[in-house]
Amino acid sequence: MRYIQVLAVAIILLGAFSACKKEKKAISQPDCDNLIAGLSDINPNVVTGEINKLTVDLDSNPVPGDPGGHEANLQILADRLMAACSDLTAIEFCYECVLSLPPQSEMTITILDSSGNTVQRKVNFMTPGNGVLEAVWVHE
Repeated sequence: MRYIQVLAVAIILLGAFSACKKEKKAISQPDCDNLIAGLSDINPNVVTGEINKLTVDLDSNPVPGDPGGHEANLQILADRLMAACSDLTAIEFCYECVLSLPPQSEMTITILDSSGNTVQRKVNFMTPGNGVLEAVWVHE
């Protein structure tokens, strides 16, 4: 009888825990003025903070030809950035071209600074094979 009770409790607990699904994180919109100022000033904290608002759901999705699983995510992010902030353009510069662990990728973002000059910045992204795409650095 005791075994039946333990078995019943175990089945109930197993069912309860297996029903838990990983909650999907919602993206939020970046503050475009803050992002553009951060790009203009080459401020990594501001730039990565604003861009990463758009990457929270961009998990790795390995496919043949892309074992890291983030190549499509870079394009999705570029599209999101341009849709959210009409005053910039974003294009993938290179995918997994920065040899680090995990490999990093770069995106070129073009803006107009406060003087009306065209400015290009490169943003580095961590592209872990088992995690979320993440902006980590900005440079000229």
